[in-house]
Amino acid sequence: MKRLIAALMMASALAGLIGGCSALPDEAGSAEGGDSVNDTLEKAEQVEFRNGSGEVLRTLTTNDELNAFFETIDLGDDWEWVDEPEEEPVTELTAAFLQTPTQTVFGKKVEEGDLVETARLTLYEGGNVAEVRLALFTFHVELPDETAQALREMAAA
Repeated sequence: MKRLIAALMMASALAGLIGGCSALPDEAGSAEGGDSVNDTLEKAEQVEFRNGSGEVLRTLTTNDELNAFFETIDLGDDWEWVDEPEEEPVTELTAAFLQTPTQTVFGKKVEEGDLVETARLTLYEGGNVAEVRLALFTFHVELPDETAQALREMAAA
């Protein structure tokens, strides 16, 4: 019984450490919405477009480029949840969302310019179905035609 209680306390402590950053207040002073997909993706300091082979096509780094990107793709607006494709889909392009790693209590030193991938949006060939991969889960969505086309155009620019 003591081991069970100790394990539960450890799990609670780890969950608090891992989720701590998402509970920080936003600009309006509220902690609400810290876990939304939009918040996670819009924290990106860089968005890297790659083709199906993994070659980098384009990298967005300036605030103007990133703001235009997030405005254009309308994160989550009218995105419909769909089941994972039954057959192995072919990747058309990937948008990798990168940001400076969060400093942890375990103290791994963050070097100037270090970026980690926090999320990935993979658009499959032959349609508008995309995979959204975050740190702890993955789901599939069907993007509106305008959003899928905007992603393709941005990657090609």
